[in-house]
Amino acid sequence: MSHLRLKNISVFFKSTLGNYIKNFSWMMVENLIRIALGLTVSIYLTRFLGPHDYGILSYAVSLTGILSPIATLGIDAILLRNVIQDKTQEKILLQTARVLKFVAGLSLSVLTIIYVYFTREDRTVVLIIAILMVGITANSLNVYKEYIVSVNKMRFIAYASIFSLILSNFFRVGLILSNANVIWFATAIVSANVLNVIALRFYYKKISEFQEKYFSWTVAKKLLNDSWPLIFTSFAGIIFIYADQIIIEYFYDFEKVGIYAAAVRLILFFTVIPSIISNMIYPKVIELYKQNEKESFIKKMTRLYFFHFIFATLLVTFFLLLGKTIILTLYGDVFIESADILKIYSFTFVFVFFNPMNNKLLMIENLQKLMLVRNLIGLVINLLLNFLLIPVFGLKG
Repeated sequence: MSHLRLKNISVFFKSTLGNYIKNFSWMMVENLIRIALGLTVSIYLTRFLGPHDYGILSYAVSLTGILSPIATLGIDAILLRNVIQDKTQEKILLQTARVLKFVAGLSLSVLTIIYVYFTREDRTVVLIIAILMVGITANSLNVYKEYIVSVNKMRFIAYASIFSLILSNFFRVGLILSNANVIWFATAIVSANVLNVIALRFYYKKISEFQEKYFSWTVAKKLLNDSWPLIFTSFAGIIFIYADQIIIEYFYDFEKVGIYAAAVRLILFFTVIPSIISNMIYPKVIELYKQNEKESFIKKMTRLYFFHFIFATLLVTFFLLLGKTIILTLYGDVFIESADILKIYSFTFVFVFFNPMNNKLLMIENLQKLMLVRNLIGLVINLLLNFLLIPVFGLKG
């Protein structure tokens, strides 16, 4: 009897481990393609546009990126949690979330386009922001990723991402070769989002069982009640990434934004790694938490955090030692100011690598309001320091 039990346990762990290794492998393949292809094309794009036009595009991406959490209503993480906990409500949850996000995204896009039209004199900037806001509206229809994660089919997310990455980057290369205007590169960003939504919908239909689909006001109220703190939490988190570029444009010009963004872009390519790991193991973390084995749960989380710390430290060391060489090799002398920015900004790895799993652990405990307070405090400090240090120390501030 004990031998049979041990055999069953062994089979269970082999199966579970095998699934996680497969999922991790696919997500790492997708991430490597994203870094290799995206970074390569971004380097040529940055060189092609130069500091000024690249600064305009980066400014528009920053502004629309800051607004994106409002379009999603903070629902994504709550949707994932709820689908994992009760898959019988899958279709109702997804349809309700999709309607809520689309209405929010469309309303936000219309208001933003009207605002920039009357407040910005540069029509190129207005048109780029308008195009990117259309992309945010389209991306708000994406609720399929959360279901795919909940059933541990991460390879489908990798397939969809690889598909959209390859096509959108070929489009960007074509634009570079045809000497296209900077406005066209905003359409390339939107095309990547649209293609990814289409691909995710295709794979979702392959693995989802038929259920009745309809919008539920009851479910909508529950989703919004749980998710509203995450709107501000995500908003605060994204402002950490993008607000400095908005403030740099306020004090200086688009050229300075381009120089700063060139360095930050290199760092951001690597910050997706902890998000991939946390998304991949989130269903298992919820299972462990439900088992009420507190000591085992804490040990596993401690190991995971230690791994993140070591990885982050190695990346910081790499950029500190080779920052100037990397900038000169990739972008040329015109972006030499980006070298110091790259070295300073690399220290964010130490903090960013812990954030995705921290957020998910707080959501398991339904402590979204604590996340909100934490991020708002950090946001206020970040904005104050930006306004105090950038005028004094320039881009290094």
